[in-house]
Amino acid sequence: MKSLVKGIIISLLFILSVNSQIIYESPPEEDTTFLYRGGEKFDIIYRRSFLIATDMPDSVPVFINSSGSNVLLLSYNFILSSEWKLKLQGGLNFFKITFRQTKDKIFPTVGDSVYILERYRMNYVTFSPSLSWVIKRNPKSKKVIYELEVGPVIGVLFSSNEKSKQKYSQDPSRIITQKIAKIPNLNKLRYGIQGTFRYKWVGLFASYRLSSVFNKNTNYKTALGYSIEYPRFSRLEIGLAIIL
Repeated sequence: MKSLVKGIIISLLFILSVNSQIIYESPPEEDTTFLYRGGEKFDIIYRRSFLIATDMPDSVPVFINSSGSNVLLLSYNFILSSEWKLKLQGGLNFFKITFRQTKDKIFPTVGDSVYILERYRMNYVTFSPSLSWVIKRNPKSKKVIYELEVGPVIGVLFSSNEKSKQKYSQDPSRIITQKIAKIPNLNKLRYGIQGTFRYKWVGLFASYRLSSVFNKNTNYKTALGYSIEYPRFSRLEIGLAIIL
C-alpha cells in the first residue's frame, strides 16, 4: 500500500514538472494590438464630390464639374477591434453650385446672354460620426487595405455668397463682376447620410442630402417681379476621398 501511494506521488510530481517545462518553453502569444492602434487614432481627410444633377429640371441647369463640395475633416478614431472603428469627424464643407446659362433657365435669373457666370457658395461647419469596417489589412504591416465607412452627417451654415459676371450693356467687351455677401432664405442646417469605400489612402465617396438647400415654403422674386418657390436641388453627390 505504501509503495502504491509512493508511486502515485512520484507520478504526479513528474506530470507537474513536465507541464511546467512545457508552459515555460512555449513562446508567449504575440501582442498585435499596437500594430493597428498606434497609427490609426487620427486621420486627416479631404473629399471632393460632384453634384449629380440627374433629377433637376431644365429650368435650373448646373455645371456638374464645378458644383459640389470640398470637405476638409479631422477624424478621431475609437479602435473597437482590428476590424471595427468608431470615427468622430469634424471640419468644414465648402459647397457651391454653378449655373449654366441656357434659354430655359429661370433661376437665379432668367437665361440671358448678358450673364457669363452665376455661382452660389455655402459654407458649413460639419460633424459626422461613422462606423468603419476594416475589410482587409496588410498581413505584415497591419495597415488598412480595404475599408467601408458609413454614417450620418450634419452641417451648420456659417457663411454664403453669390457671385455673378455679366457683360456691360454699352460695351460687351467689359465684364462686370458682382458679389453679394449673403444668400437669402438658406436652410441653416444641412444633414444626410454618407459612405466611403477606401483602398489604402484613397476612397470612393458618396453622400445623400436629406435637407433642402433653401427654407421650405419660401419664394424668390424674378427680375419681372413674379414670386416663385425656390427650386429643389439634387441631393446626391459622388466623388473621391483622400485619407492621410
